[in-house]
Amino acid sequence: MLGPNVTNNKLFEKDILNAMANDNISFVSRRDEIIVRFGEKLYLKTGNQKHQYKYVKQKIRELGHFLIAARKYSSAIHNIQD
Repeated sequence: MLGPNVTNNKLFEKDILNAMANDNISFVSRRDEIIVRFGEKLYLKTGNQKHQYKYVKQKIRELGHFLIAARKYSSAIHNIQD
């Protein structure tokens, strides 16, 4: 489901990315390397606190939603870095 080499953290992938809703926002979020790395840093910062997983997923989705909105504004934007 992820692009190649986006994350090597299998627990992050299982607990966060694979647990996200299967919609356009999560599709875009999972394929943006910077969004995934941001989410992974939040995940590592929260440790093994399962009650924080929802927060991490929410922040990833917020960035994905922002990226989708930015793409509507400009066709030159392909990822969050643009």
